[in-house]
Amino acid sequence: MIINKNNVEQALRDYHWMPKEIERIKKRLEEMDTSVTAMYGIEASLPKPKGVHTDKVGNAVIRNEKQHRYLKKLQAKMKLVEDNIDSIEDDREKAVLFCMLDGMTQVSISLHLGLSEAKVSKIKYSIVNRMYENVKELKKVKV
Repeated sequence: MIINKNNVEQALRDYHWMPKEIERIKKRLEEMDTSVTAMYGIEASLPKPKGVHTDKVGNAVIRNEKQHRYLKKLQAKMKLVEDNIDSIEDDREKAVLFCMLDGMTQVSISLHLGLSEAKVSKIKYSIVNRMYENVKELKKVKV
């Protein structure tokens, strides 16, 4: 995953719903769909209607693979946020950050903390920049 400031901001905005979605996908992938048995005997050799794709097993495998990739993407976004929370040290920035992670909007954060919307926006911008810079630093250390 290529990381830029927009990715960091989007991960912060999406963080509150991702754990539920990850859990849903994991449960879905663990279930066995018993309706995906292949056709056998004479039915397998009969002509199929045009435009109808009847390979249920193949379709299930493709769908599972797509959901697995989506799961990995969501997990990577959550890890990005969790690995960089400690880069935010200012108490006011931490308060705004945790409000964002809980899914609060800038307006609701502003009302909750008694700050102007413009101030919340500046703090959010500072959080995104600091997290992005931390990600860049961590990549330099790993290389």
